[in-house]
Amino acid sequence: MSWQEEFIAKAKKGAEKGDPESMFNYGTSFGNDSPKALPWLEKAAAAGWGPAISTLGGAWTSGSYGASVDIPKGIAFFERAIAAGETSWAGQPLTKHLQKAKLELKKSGGKPVDPIAQAFADAKLTAEKEKILAAVLPSVRWLPKPLKKDDLPLGASKIGGSPDMPAAVEWPKTKKGRALEHVATLDLATMPAIEGVPKLAVRLLFFIDEKNLLGSDDDDDSDELAPPTNAVLHMAAGIEVTRMKAPKGTKTFKPSSLMPETESTIPAVSSHAARTFGLTKKTYERYLDLRQSWPTLAQGEIHRSFGHGDVEHESETPEPILLLQLDSSEHGNIMWGDAGKLFWWITPADLKASRFGRARLTVHF
Repeated sequence: MSWQEEFIAKAKKGAEKGDPESMFNYGTSFGNDSPKALPWLEKAAAAGWGPAISTLGGAWTSGSYGASVDIPKGIAFFERAIAAGETSWAGQPLTKHLQKAKLELKKSGGKPVDPIAQAFADAKLTAEKEKILAAVLPSVRWLPKPLKKDDLPLGASKIGGSPDMPAAVEWPKTKKGRALEHVATLDLATMPAIEGVPKLAVRLLFFIDEKNLLGSDDDDDSDELAPPTNAVLHMAAGIEVTRMKAPKGTKTFKPSSLMPETESTIPAVSSHAARTFGLTKKTYERYLDLRQSWPTLAQGEIHRSFGHGDVEHESETPEPILLLQLDSSEHGNIMWGDAGKLFWWITPADLKASRFGRARLTVHF
């Protein structure tokens, strides 16, 4: 049994005994697109569990966790959460969520709102709606929770901290022998099922050469910078591992746990997919507005697997599959340049064959 399965089993047992935190954990374990989550969240909120109250605010305003869109109800839950001392949800202050919900309610005149339809209407892109919706892809959003110390179960998904590897596996290094920095671990066996993505019972460990993110210094005689030195290790999710100590002189980033949620994504403005929309100069600006108001959890830090990456670059060909988008993080002052993002891309053939070591890293500051 994986640590995630153990966590869910423990949460279920506690939930059935009436523990509010367990009710919340068990409810959210179903994923934010499952109606099975809502009854447990409501029970946890009724017992006064703050995170459940704020999550229900998000559920009723966005239509997640099996809730229908009911903005007045969502507002009431956000206000209850604030009164209970909660300060944030989905990486953003609750006051911002409350303000946004009240604005949406005012626009709707108190009538139920379809968040996606409203986003298209606000951006004045109703004529392009069907073409854009056809390009929507599901993704896994990894929601971070800062930790004071790396005391997660072995193999758990996280940013930073120490990597959990089999004792016999050698720490990744550059060609010159300098140890790379561990930046993230993903236990893909714990993520919700994503349409078009095979079931992946693997654990991925991501390493970078932070000193040379814009290009490797392993080829000093080259006129051009080589791709950034990095490594992606993979192993079966249930394999025995040990928490490894970083080699002397190697940076260890402060840890944050990662919990998976499903989230829909639309293409970046300059991506190949968006270029097929036939956007004009005017509708290009409106599409920017649509992406900013897309009704998902895409606020705060955005760590993502699969779906569309949040990177703006001209692309003449379809993008590979997004294996991981790793955002900058305020926790531990983890900054990729000027609050940039790291992206690991993998081809469909390599994903199918589990050739994760061939994933390509790009850096966007």
